[in-house]
Amino acid sequence: AVLTAEGQVFTFGSGLAGQLGRPAQAGGAGSSRGGSFQGFSALHSWRPALADLQGCLDASEGPGPVLVVQVVCGDEHTICLTDTGRVIAFGSGDCGQLGLGGVRRHRAPVLVRTLNGIREIAAGADWTLFRGRSSKVILAG
Repeated sequence: AVLTAEGQVFTFGSGLAGQLGRPAQAGGAGSSRGGSFQGFSALHSWRPALADLQGCLDASEGPGPVLVVQVVCGDEHTICLTDTGRVIAFGSGDCGQLGLGGVRRHRAPVLVRTLNGIREIAAGADWTLFRGRSSKVILAG
């Protein structure tokens, strides 16, 4: 994932676990990077595309665009931190690394409603760390 100076997130690469935050492209004509794999076109996921994070926020977040200040990635998950201290997660949650309290995958970005006032995030292969305002650290995964 790439974070722009404007606070937008672009994702690219393998998206089989949903870590791109967008629907997998079905079918496809293949590409020089290996063609189709298990019915998903590698061509489309290797092209950077904007992750639509606006759809996961509720009306109380305000009408403005989502401004991401930090993005981290594990092997199969992506976590975004907004300027308001909210956390947005997508991808594999098989080890609980999304911080959502469960172990399922989320292809579309999901707001982690139980986390507010987060100041910093970090991620590894199948875990995520969240540091809050009071320097309290929460581990998921």
